[in-house]
Amino acid sequence: MPRKTTLGDIAKLADVAPGTVYKALSGNKGVSEQKRKEIISLARSLNYVLTNHALPARRLLIALFPSPVGDDRYFYQYIWEGIARRETELADTGLHVIKVTFDGTQENQKDRLEEIFSLYKDTMFGLLTIIWEESEFLETLNKFSSVGIKIFTVSSDAPSSHRSGCVMADSYRTGRLAAEYLGSVIEGKARVIVVGTKRDSYNHAQVVRGFFDQMNTTNPQIQIIELYESRMYPEEVFKTLQDFLSRFEDIKGIYANNARTTIRILEIAREQKQHRKLFVVGSELFDESSQALREGTLDAIIAQNAFQQAYEGVSVAFRSLSGTEQITTKEIVPNALYLKNNLPLEQHAQSQSIIQMLDKEFLKDSEKTETKQTIPRKTT
Repeated sequence: MPRKTTLGDIAKLADVAPGTVYKALSGNKGVSEQKRKEIISLARSLNYVLTNHALPARRLLIALFPSPVGDDRYFYQYIWEGIARRETELADTGLHVIKVTFDGTQENQKDRLEEIFSLYKDTMFGLLTIIWEESEFLETLNKFSSVGIKIFTVSSDAPSSHRSGCVMADSYRTGRLAAEYLGSVIEGKARVIVVGTKRDSYNHAQVVRGFFDQMNTTNPQIQIIELYESRMYPEEVFKTLQDFLSRFEDIKGIYANNARTTIRILEIAREQKQHRKLFVVGSELFDESSQALREGTLDAIIAQNAFQQAYEGVSVAFRSLSGTEQITTKEIVPNALYLKNNLPLEQHAQSQSIIQMLDKEFLKDSEKTETKQTIPRKTT
């Protein structure tokens, strides 16, 4: 059976982005009349089904997440891989995902959201993104929902934004898993350090609450020390960690509660384990953390399954679009505790190929749109 023509096929022949094809076929602004006629003609010649020269429904989903580079690579490469995998599986449905990155700061994310709204408000049906501080984004998100664009969040929740769906891991259970492991392998009185970041304040609070609650049950003799990076001085937390380890011999455990912190403490843990008994729990499963677990630098990994969160995020958005089944407002993806003996043989992402595919269509639409952009674009 011959492969169905997609919007991507038409866009390639017309030398435009798929978003421009959406605009042309749906009769929306932002495309010259000459280009609109050319696109419609191409669609007909390729036997692309049109109804009154228009798409029956908007099927464009915009995904906005940090670029998988630097310290953000260790989590977001799997977010992007999950999105790409599910989009490929849904290709025959006409769903199209434009993938947009930001540099990991709230300021850049807001700029990107404004650009997306300006370019795609007439053609997109949904926005898939992460929201760390809901209150900071409500005004921007309400612009999308006010024109009927559905909002879906992954790895975080923003219930006050009237989001249609949320897919995430159970943050409270994540903290409990870490405490259950450390509390069971450390005997008697000791100290344990929780080290990480507070970028996502709500989920962070849930992880810590789970950690404290479980430790009180598993080993109430353990004293918990919390160390978190400052946005202004992110390196100071690692200096403080080294200082604490040199001063207190009764520190028997470390829990790095996110991927960015996990990669940064590996050298510290490797050096400390040469002369003391120390149990170290990291976060998220990626090449470097898996290797650290195999060699004994990490003793366990708590993974929140970024790939599955993103994969299910696209699935929830598609089910909402199709209207064929009711969606739950929040879907919880199981997290897992990994030891040496249950490490998976292979992982999903190939980060370089993911980086190469991101932002291309978004940037192409930004260059070709006839709508003037007033917000400077920051290249990631």
